[in-house]
Amino acid sequence: MDTANVLKSLRLRMGLTQDEFAKLVGVHQPHVSRSEKPGYICDIAYLKRVSEKTGKKLIMHYGR
Repeated sequence: MDTANVLKSLRLRMGLTQDEFAKLVGVHQPHVSRSEKPGYICDIAYLKRVSEKTGKKLIMHYGR
């Protein structure tokens, strides 16, 4: 599963709109929208912020 799908799935499991999720994480709604689009590359700082604000562990896998 790519990052965009993981982020969207997390938001939906939390029962939040993009606007609500943006407020929780401390970004604007368009940032959340972009981060949920396939192919968008999120920066580590954003992923760390999502992890901290949602209480979810950030685990990254590299490889093929």
